[in-house]
Amino acid sequence: MFSFRLAWHFFKHTFFGPRKQGLLALACLGLFLSSFALLVLQSTMGGLQNKLINRSKAVQGHGVVHLDNWPEAKAQEFVSQYLNKSHAVLEFELEMLIRNGASLTPFLLHGVSQAPFPMQHFTDLVLPYDVAVKAKSILGERLELISPAHVDTFLEDIPRSIHARISELIVTDVPEIDHFHGWIRLTAVQNLLRQRIVNRLRLMEPVDGKLLQKNLQQFSQDNQLTANYKTWEMENETLVHALNLENTVMLFLFVGMTILVAFCILSGLLLFLENINKDLASYWILGAHVANLTKASYFYLVLLSFVASVAGVTGAFAFLTFMDNYVPDFMPDVFVDRRLPIFFTFKNVFVSFLVPFLMGSLVGTLGLRRYNTGDWLRLIRSSAS
Repeated sequence: MFSFRLAWHFFKHTFFGPRKQGLLALACLGLFLSSFALLVLQSTMGGLQNKLINRSKAVQGHGVVHLDNWPEAKAQEFVSQYLNKSHAVLEFELEMLIRNGASLTPFLLHGVSQAPFPMQHFTDLVLPYDVAVKAKSILGERLELISPAHVDTFLEDIPRSIHARISELIVTDVPEIDHFHGWIRLTAVQNLLRQRIVNRLRLMEPVDGKLLQKNLQQFSQDNQLTANYKTWEMENETLVHALNLENTVMLFLFVGMTILVAFCILSGLLLFLENINKDLASYWILGAHVANLTKASYFYLVLLSFVASVAGVTGAFAFLTFMDNYVPDFMPDVFVDRRLPIFFTFKNVFVSFLVPFLMGSLVGTLGLRRYNTGDWLRLIRSSAS
């Protein structure tokens, strides 16, 4: 109770009255802005990253089972036993060339058993606009698709090919997909291969990876087949590493900014302690123990850091909620996201609170240790004289 009353006395001395401490109040504002800005930046950058990952997973799936040319019947049997049929896409992935007149365009063709996002249905070849532009083709045009890996021998090796008409042009908003991929019915690719086989099982919904790996291993051993499961994160390891590095650098820069606020806190704290030195001496003369006075001072500084950090997080949460619900699209059409996407996580909120709070508490502790109570009795006598 004594600590709380003394902390309340310090609070009034800091923000109100003729001797209010503007520098310490400014330091509290710095802690508030640190928490506020850190949560806003983490949430907006996290939203952009989350949108990018979701767009990629919507096309590439949440995971891929790499099959070593399984018979289609065996792949369907595995799906029916262990997976949701509507979320598992049988596929044969093949590197091919598009021949349109004299031009040859390399791309990665996915022969799929059912249309994944963003195609709700398709009758023939589906290409992104970028691939169609590189192939100098338009919607409805008939193209020759050549597979250099599969040849027929007639006097010399002749690559196999199939003809397909562009039935749909799409944009996935995932650059690595839009520049190099295409989709067609699985049977069309199997006609080219002259085998009813698949080499991919694409999972369009989240699954229990450990359970899937266990079932896949057991099924493969029973049927003397080979398969390997990889999550989206494993397939895109470089991108995941880059996003994590971006978050780490951002956090490091904000910690550095908070250190500047810490210097302001330390300066304001030393001036504050000098100004309340007589008040502390008066409490000491009245019977308060030095340890209790130090404890009360520390309690006040920690409470001040806590309130400023919580206020910053709360203000940022309110600001981001307003931005997400009421701010219209303001970005130009060339951007994929027309507004700033917001993505909250408990980790982001906790870090936004913890970094300024710990920095303020740490600097307050160091300031109290550097503060010398001196001879308070001599101070009282000199004041009285």
